[in-house]
Amino acid sequence: MLLGIRQALDAYELLNHPGAWESTWVPFTADEPEDPFSGTFIDAATGLIGSWNRQDISCLYDDGSTLARYLTEVADELQSIH
Repeated sequence: MLLGIRQALDAYELLNHPGAWESTWVPFTADEPEDPFSGTFIDAATGLIGSWNRQDISCLYDDGSTLARYLTEVADELQSIH
């Protein structure tokens, strides 16, 4: 689920631990927006995306995924439903 601005800021505060979270990483999805456990973030410096999880180390995806590609894939999935 996409996060609203307040939810993204809350998730950022939750995840922002030196050495485990880069200051340019901004969470934009979560499994449960009100009590997030995992989701997706964008690296604002590069445009690449990765996954975050409160129990594991967050990391960028190995395939060079970008926010544009992510949103295109979501739009394609939504379009295939109709």
